[in-house]
Amino acid sequence: MCRERPADTHIAGAIHAPLENLVRHLLDWIPRSTSFKAQLLLTVVGSIVATAVALTTVAYQTVRDNLEREARSRVRIAAQSRADAVTRLVSGQMQRAQRFITSTAALCGEQKPTGVTAWEITCTRSALQEFRITEHATGATLMSGARRVVGTGRAPKIDVARPTGLATFEHAADGRLQYVIRAGIGRASLLLAFPVADFQPFFGDRSSFGEGEAFLRTSAGSVITAARYAPGETPPGMALTEAAHTCFDGGSEWRDIDYRGVETIHGLYPVHGFMGGVCVDAHLPVSESLAPADALLTVLVQRAGVFVVLGLLLGLMASRWLAAPVFRLAASARALQDGDFERPIPIDGPSEVRALGRSLATMARALGEMVGRERRARQDAETANRAKDEFLAVLSHELRTPLTATLGWTRLLRTGHLDAPRSVRAVEAIERSAMTQTRLVNDLLDISRIIAGRLQLERQVILLADAVHAGVEEVRTAADRKGVTLEVKLATDVHVRGDALRLQQVISNLLTNAIKFTASGGRVLVRLARADDGTAEIAVTDTGVGISSEFLPFVFDRFRQADSGPTRPHGGLGLGLAIVRHLVRLHGGTVQALSGGHGKGATFVVQLPLADAAASIIRPAADKPAAVARIDGLSLLLVEDDEETRSVVRAMLEDAGATVVTAGSAEEGRRALLSVRPAVLISDIAMPDEDGYAFLRSVRAADINVPAIALTAYARREDAAQAFAAGFQLHLPKPVHRQVLVSAIASLAGPALDDAGSRVVRSA
Repeated sequence: MCRERPADTHIAGAIHAPLENLVRHLLDWIPRSTSFKAQLLLTVVGSIVATAVALTTVAYQTVRDNLEREARSRVRIAAQSRADAVTRLVSGQMQRAQRFITSTAALCGEQKPTGVTAWEITCTRSALQEFRITEHATGATLMSGARRVVGTGRAPKIDVARPTGLATFEHAADGRLQYVIRAGIGRASLLLAFPVADFQPFFGDRSSFGEGEAFLRTSAGSVITAARYAPGETPPGMALTEAAHTCFDGGSEWRDIDYRGVETIHGLYPVHGFMGGVCVDAHLPVSESLAPADALLTVLVQRAGVFVVLGLLLGLMASRWLAAPVFRLAASARALQDGDFERPIPIDGPSEVRALGRSLATMARALGEMVGRERRARQDAETANRAKDEFLAVLSHELRTPLTATLGWTRLLRTGHLDAPRSVRAVEAIERSAMTQTRLVNDLLDISRIIAGRLQLERQVILLADAVHAGVEEVRTAADRKGVTLEVKLATDVHVRGDALRLQQVISNLLTNAIKFTASGGRVLVRLARADDGTAEIAVTDTGVGISSEFLPFVFDRFRQADSGPTRPHGGLGLGLAIVRHLVRLHGGTVQALSGGHGKGATFVVQLPLADAAASIIRPAADKPAAVARIDGLSLLLVEDDEETRSVVRAMLEDAGATVVTAGSAEEGRRALLSVRPAVLISDIAMPDEDGYAFLRSVRAADINVPAIALTAYARREDAAQAFAAGFQLHLPKPVHRQVLVSAIASLAGPALDDAGSRVVRSA
């Protein structure tokens, strides 16, 4: 078998295995309580020993590998050169035999019309005898087809099946081994027998081969020429060791045991022109090939010993040199452990120790900064936690305050002891409280959408004065109630591309903030104009309490108020200005707050990019005819799970003249549709067991195409889109104004409303 050992594998193993094993065993052997100097000394010496062993092993193995490659090359060249010599000898004999047939046929033969050559026996025998002697053949036979013409000497065996152009081996009559060649021209062929001793000169010269040998053998392992260490016979172990590599394998080299049981490098090369497979087998003992490596190993071991002694001395010096600065670094590390991040780190000693010192100093600074950041983060978290608690307290206050008025007036109304003026005042107070809570909920929803990034705009080219005017009218009642004068100066030719309702919300929030912080008798000015930088500028200026310079940078932050304690004079959640800033940014604009300080009022300036005035302008919906006041005789189906909401909506619709059938669930709504065909279906979305979306889809699946309105507390834009996708024609968020609900029902009822003879009242 072939046993290859690549040099790369030896080198990699020689480097890693000894070094890793020695260092690992050394480190495992060193007790953890050993002093740093002793550990350093043992580590240095162990590393030097491991390095010396590794280098010695690598050098020794490299030389062995090179010598083995050289030995393989020698046996390959020896086998190839001898095989080529045998091939040239046999080829020359074959060519001369062919020329003999041609010349003898011309001299001693007569070509008959049948193509057969008639040989003159005496002439042919004489020529054959002379040719055999010249070629040093032991015998020769001339054949014509399968017929023997003439022979001379110890003629080879006549074998008609013997191939032409190839040599074969056979034993002569006296038992000696000989090789026979057969050359042919036409029907004539010549058999020549030669002694195998003719090959011996090629294998007897061992002047450049040392203790090696080369011999000719067959694929079965039989020796043709004598082996060096078993002359005159085939060694008993030859058939076992040599036949593993046949002569048909081509040239190859391998390392294995030879017929003597000696580890040997073999080289095999086939001889062309012989039948049955013949090759030259060259041997070179491994001990002879690798002897220089063994001598080198002795020298390397001696030098490695000297190297280890020097390493021991160097380790003693290095341990003393390195220990002192390391001890100083250890003291600095203990200081860091105690939290002293300001202590200077000594940077001296060898370059590696200095690098360690610099790294330790960097780590000390990083730790100091990290601890500082952690302290600041903890303080920020505590501040945020306090802000959260303050916000929850403010939210509770802002929700409970209108609830107090609502519940108080409601209970007084229930007693029936209020006169007419006070009853009117009670209803107005309840309505104002409900509107306050609605604004709080809307602000919380808007800020939630802003934080989640889901607030979207419906951009159109609008006349900005219309949106500003709508915002002013939205807060005018509050201003009049407080006694604050509103002054409006609007340029009527300013166009922007934006969401009219959201821009109205911006103006409304700014004005609400200005009115809140302006005392009775004060003044709020709203101005719209074109700025010098080519933008639309809205300025809201009040004569209120102003903003301190400390709080001014935080005025647009969420949940931030200049005074959030229980003694604060103004209510609110601190969300209005944060919503303003986000809406303005969504429109591509900017907003800033200006104030001279306490008692000097404040100005909020909004700047928006202008739009092309020639573009199509969308006018506010307020310019269209207003809502329907009555829906007399109209049949409606109301599906609402909350009993109180169901009752109040039914009362509003019946007050407008409609006939209302109610259902408390989707299943009750489906049963009601079997007996009632309403003109319009009004359904809640959030209901137990089955929501409004699934309910309406089941109605549509039953081929009931009644117009439907989604009346729900889910007031987001995506909720409206989902309602439309489910089949609703309109989406109305709760709480809904009676006039808005009645107008929506009238718009969907269409002809059914006219057929019922209802009285429709429209306002300009």
